[in-house]
Amino acid sequence: MTKKKVILIVAMLVIFVGAVSAGVVLWRNNGWRRTPTQLLTGTKFVSVSAGVNYVLLIDEDGALWSGGENEYGQLGNGTMEKGSFEISKINNGIKYNSVSAKVLRSFAIDIDGNLWGWGNLFSGGNIIGGSPAIIMNGIKVKAVSAGWNHTLIIDEDGGLWARGSNENGQLGDKTENYAFESIRVAERMQFKTVSAGYRHSLGIDVDGNLWAWGGNEYGQLGNGEYGESSLPILIKYGTKFVEVSAGAEQSVALDEAGNVWTWGANDAAQIGDGSKGQSRNTPTLVAKGIKTLAQNVYYHNAVIDETGNIWSWGYNRDGQTGSGLFFGIEKKPTKIRTKTTFKAVSAGSSFSAAIDVDGNFYMWGRKI
Repeated sequence: MTKKKVILIVAMLVIFVGAVSAGVVLWRNNGWRRTPTQLLTGTKFVSVSAGVNYVLLIDEDGALWSGGENEYGQLGNGTMEKGSFEISKINNGIKYNSVSAKVLRSFAIDIDGNLWGWGNLFSGGNIIGGSPAIIMNGIKVKAVSAGWNHTLIIDEDGGLWARGSNENGQLGDKTENYAFESIRVAERMQFKTVSAGYRHSLGIDVDGNLWAWGGNEYGQLGNGEYGESSLPILIKYGTKFVEVSAGAEQSVALDEAGNVWTWGANDAAQIGDGSKGQSRNTPTLVAKGIKTLAQNVYYHNAVIDETGNIWSWGYNRDGQTGSGLFFGIEKKPTKIRTKTTFKAVSAGSSFSAAIDVDGNFYMWGRKI
């Protein structure tokens, strides 16, 4: 091969890679990790979100990183290829503050409050593509939560917006109509955080009150009943909450005193009270002294206590609880045995991801 041909091939490879930097290869052959394993050493991160077989990260400079499955463009790397076993940096020049991954679609908020989305934004199959694009142009956003087939958004004034599937009233607009664009809901209320689950939604208003709406087959609304609601319902009146997480037919909330409450489906012991099978339609206290929650996708949960330890419970077939075991379940919150002090954790499909207090990134469970 001549020197000229070598130079041409190298140039073509550079053009093909485009705006994606080389990343770290995930565990492709040895497909499981039972305890937290540090990845991407040398890069510091501030935000992480684990979805269904993919993960999104934001580093300290505001750059987006992603890795895992990508058939709908959910990685945001400009392609819709089958997937990548690498977590790579997306060099698009945009600086982000936060990111949200769930199922096939991804969202991020930049430092100016603009909302970006990519992947399959509509459950009907309408794909926006594999590159981030501004959503709700002209409206500044402070929080976003990607659900299975719907999304919840909070604007800079605390106004709640929703888009996507609505067959169980999970948008909260008193209808069951699909919303292809973001619509304003619960207009008389102001929210500070929200979480979109499979077919239900959770939110905390600016006064710390907890609200739930949407599907309720397993009691995931927490109002003592099993009927769905297309409008927000006040839950556990008198208790002030700071964080919520809506998963697959199950709910988790953290109150201002550091108590963790769970309710909804319990087929994989995701309630965390030592039982398995019987669902709960009212909040059950399962942990104290907790600082922050993981946003969860499937059937396991995780929290971080006041000293930076991760506790997890629920389904553990692939080691996603980080307990050091494979298969089975963890019926109660179990402390992950590590000397690392964590500040953020996210519970994905069959894996978990976390960031320690120094900004280092860790994963455990099954490969993505």
